[in-house]
Amino acid sequence: MVKLLQKDYGYTLNSELFSYEDLVGGHDERAWTYRFNLLLKQYYQF
Repeated sequence: MVKLLQKDYGYTLNSELFSYEDLVGGHDERAWTYRFNLLLKQYYQF
């Protein structure tokens, strides 16, 4: 998906587009909470 967004839509990685792959992450609320906090930290730079 990252490659598609870069190639077809011109997004710039680490500027307009951020990616995180959790190789052992689950599909449950605990895992979502962890990843959501990473998103907030990246977006608000704190």
